[in-house]
Amino acid sequence: QNSESFSMPDSKYKIIKDSWGSRSNFQASYGLGTTPGDLEEGDRILEAFQKYD
Repeated sequence: QNSESFSMPDSKYKIIKDSWGSRSNFQASYGLGTTPGDLEEGDRILEAFQKYD
């Protein structure tokens, strides 16, 4: 197995913690609140970070 060819993307928690400090800061930086719909949109943004990291 070649571990260099595949690595796990950072967790959503780690992305938020390292770059924004908290989920509320992350949400606010994208103009999102903490309603269920806004949290879903935030999750889609985080999934894009994971995909393209």
